[in-house]
Amino acid sequence: MHENKEEYIHIKYEKRGLWNEDLLVFESLPSTNAWALDNIDALKHGNVVRAINQTAGRGRFNRIWSAPEGCNLNLSAIINHTHSETPITMLLPATAIAVRNALKEFNIEATLKWPNDVMVNNKKIAGILAEVDPESNLLVIGIGLNVNIDSDYLGNLSFPQAATSMMIELNNTFELDAVCSKLLCTLEKTVNALYHYGVPYISQEWKKSDHLSGQTLSINSGKSIITGLYSGMQENGQLKITDSTGKEHLFWSGDVSLQKP
Repeated sequence: MHENKEEYIHIKYEKRGLWNEDLLVFESLPSTNAWALDNIDALKHGNVVRAINQTAGRGRFNRIWSAPEGCNLNLSAIINHTHSETPITMLLPATAIAVRNALKEFNIEATLKWPNDVMVNNKKIAGILAEVDPESNLLVIGIGLNVNIDSDYLGNLSFPQAATSMMIELNNTFELDAVCSKLLCTLEKTVNALYHYGVPYISQEWKKSDHLSGQTLSINSGKSIITGLYSGMQENGQLKITDSTGKEHLFWSGDVSLQKP
């Protein structure tokens, strides 16, 4: 492993990851995704890297995913997708579906906002960041789930959208290990279902909780801003919107904002 700093000391190392592979738990990491990518040669399919305290978690466009120590669930799962015929892009929505299903086990109903956000009552409760190591082709899927973070802390953050947590939604604190176990269980089941049933399974599951369904929205791709009617997530994971002229636009990624009627 490339790093040998005091803050990277393992506190757990056990077979509670995906498919009975190792779960590596650290007291503190800047970013579970960054550590996994830096040490990808020592990791394999099914390994999970978790940090009790994540000091510089990253979202899309290098946004910081910040939280007080021990309040949130911060982890990265390692997936070897090379032997599957399903598009690798479908693992991002599959992960969002798994987070939704885990929250449902705790009596929290969530919706899915393309491409990588999980929402509760129109507020973000979780974000997902998927990155591929170009040499090994292993996929690193980072998940940040707000668990025991309070409204005062969230109110002081400059997120692009309002945020919430499991504690805020149910006025109760949660055992992080229990949330982690439930999430890894639903993630394993969802990925297995994707590989067994293919893309139609993910498409059907996504439609059940599509946060953007029936909405007019704008999407900023970094190169342009397009406004139109949401036309659904496609079978390869792209978002499609139809503008006022009837022209269809497809996007792999971008910032989505809902437009008022």
